[in-house]
Amino acid sequence: MTKFRVLVVSDIHMFGGEPNPSSPSWVSAMPRFATEHRSPLKALKSLFSPSDEIDWLLCPGDLADRHNEVCQGVAWTALVDLKQSLHIRHLFATVGNHDVDSRHVDERQSLPTTAIRS
Repeated sequence: MTKFRVLVVSDIHMFGGEPNPSSPSWVSAMPRFATEHRSPLKALKSLFSPSDEIDWLLCPGDLADRHNEVCQGVAWTALVDLKQSLHIRHLFATVGNHDVDSRHVDERQSLPTTAIRS
């Protein structure tokens, strides 16, 4: 039987502040929190290795909290870095309700609701 391995990282909700029990997430876009000891995304590198032969990295939405485009970019970069570090064959992501302007606070057009593949 052929093995097929999928790593799912969901609902990151990256935000721009300091992580604490009342923040929307434990994943901050602030560079000082982008360490293995402070970032759940970075910590995944120590839980897995390229020898685990993960086929897909899947992120089914909510990369950032409340349609924060900067945090979406930082979260996407972190996912790409994870993919490359662990030699994962494919990265798939879809948008979630926090990735689009579902509250209509941004006058510009929201991100498209198509899947992103790297």
